[in-house]
This record gives sequence, C-alpha cells and structure tokens, in this order.
Amino acid sequence: MGGIRSLNSLSAPKEIRLPLHNPPKFVFYANRSARKGEGSFLLAKEALEQVGIRLGEARSFASASQLYQAIENAVMDRVDGVILGGGDGTLNLGLPCLLNSGIPLGVMPMGTGNQFARDLNIKDDLAHAAETISAGRVCAIDIGQVGDIPFLNVATLGLTTEIAKRLHLKKVIGRFAYAYAVGEALRKAKPFKVSLTIGNKTDEFEAVQVVVGNGRLHAGPFPVAHDATLFDGMLDTYAITKIDMGLAFRMALRMPLGHHIHLEDVPAYKTKEFLLKTDPPLPVTIDGETTWIEEMRFRVLAGGLKVFVPASFVCPHSEEGP
Repeated sequence: MGGIRSLNSLSAPKEIRLPLHNPPKFVFYANRSARKGEGSFLLAKEALEQVGIRLGEARSFASASQLYQAIENAVMDRVDGVILGGGDGTLNLGLPCLLNSGIPLGVMPMGTGNQFARDLNIKDDLAHAAETISAGRVCAIDIGQVGDIPFLNVATLGLTTEIAKRLHLKKVIGRFAYAYAVGEALRKAKPFKVSLTIGNKTDEFEAVQVVVGNGRLHAGPFPVAHDATLFDGMLDTYAITKIDMGLAFRMALRMPLGHHIHLEDVPAYKTKEFLLKTDPPLPVTIDGETTWIEEMRFRVLAGGLKVFVPASFVCPHSEEGP
C-alpha cells in the first residue's frame, strides 16, 4: 500500500544572534534518574565550567515536577540559556517552557539513547556538548505536537510503545535492555486499525506500528524518511502494516538511508498536520514516555525551539553567532 507524500511549503532554520547579558546568564539542570546519574551531573558541570560557561545555578533533580519548576523559573527570569542534562525525556520536559520563549536549549547528553543530541550532531561526549554551547551558535528548529504535548524526536503507537513498557532495566543494563524489550514486544504484538486524516482525505489500514517523526533520525542512526529534517516545517509519518520476515528484511535493507517509506506495505506521509485514530484506542509514546491522549491531532510548530548546535549541524540561511 503506497502512502501520500504531501510536499507543501518548506521552511528553514535560521541561525540566531543572541542578545546576551554581560556576563551571560546560564542555568544547568539535570535529571538525577537518567542512566548516567549524579556522577555525570558533576562531570557535565565541570565540562561547562572548563569552557568558560558561568552557571548562575547548577542542580540535579530526582523529581520531574521540581525540574520542570526550575526550568519555568529560569525562563521567567530571562536567562540566556537553559542547559539540560539527561535523555530525551528530560529534554522533552523543558519544551512547554522553552517553546517560543526565545531562550535557547543547551543539550548535555546524559541518557541512554540521546537521540535528539545525535540529530543535532552533538557527540555522546560531555566535553563536545559543552564546547557546542560555549561556541554560541543557535538555530531555530521545528517541534512536533500531539494534542497539547510537544515532542523533539518521535511519537509512536503500537510496537514501540510495547517496547517502552519493557525498558525498566535500561538504567541497569543500558542498550542491552532494548534487545530484550524488542524481543518481548515482537512476541506479543497484535495489529490494530488505523484511520489517518489529512484535510478531507482519510486512509484506513491495519498496522502494528505507527511512527510520527519531527526530526531526522529515530531508532538510533536511522532516518525517519530519506528527506526528513528538523527544519522543513513537516512531520514524517509511516506505518508498519504487519510482522512479516519478508517485510522486515526489506525494511532492514532500506532503513539506513530512509527509503523504507517507499515500500508497498509501508504507508508514508509528509504533512504539516493530521488526525490519527486507532481501534482499539492506544497510548502514544512521546520521546520515550508513554501517555494517553484523547484526540491524537498531530501538527508541527515550525521554528518553535532555539537550540545550541555545533558547526557541523546544517543550518541554512544562517548568520554568524556572537
């Protein structure tokens, strides 16, 4: 089954010149429950200070609500940058405060997967992440949203949600937890009915997984689609219609370059917004965290987040930062 690929208007990220305080005001907050934990918080703080970043506040939190409150307070205080340490779930926690605030996000990769950092070409290395922030190069990138919940990377239903339920061991055994979780999810996966509406057109099909991507990559190094970016003003969506060894083999061959979306059994879409319904109703996993949303209306918030990026990150129509 082929899908719709709607190629309406594109946007591009813009590198931004920041009006910094003198000296700049930065805060650094970390998730103490991230896999690399308290030890990495101290190493990250040291890495930031070694490149000359003066931290007005540096704290780690065991409570998500306390971490959110600290981010909200920092944004209200109009700091020059909010630096977050943790995985994708920690970064996602700061989105409601940072979206359209004009205050850039600094990423210190301290989680297990660190997918968003990979998408920005930030190495899984605290020194490199600190240098990226210190360099002061900032771009505005797109953010996805389902219901009223924003996301950086992907929102998924079906198989990936079942995998997420089984990742309780990831803090202990790290990436090996994913292999266990995938095996268990595949063993218990069941197809569900999907209704996907773009404008006045609705497609209906059965699937075992639906993936909605905001950025370039998912599931590690694999593109969501061959033309997916963090700055095209579009969401890239595809579905896996069945668990079949033949399809799995064809997916494995095509996913490294993002051409799995051209397979006959992979409905694929590129659009600004759409409505998704499933039967039975299913939870959605957003940047690794699973939740229930009554109406799954997806849309893209083009250029909604400013983020510190390295020189290797392509930022079209840019101007030099300070």
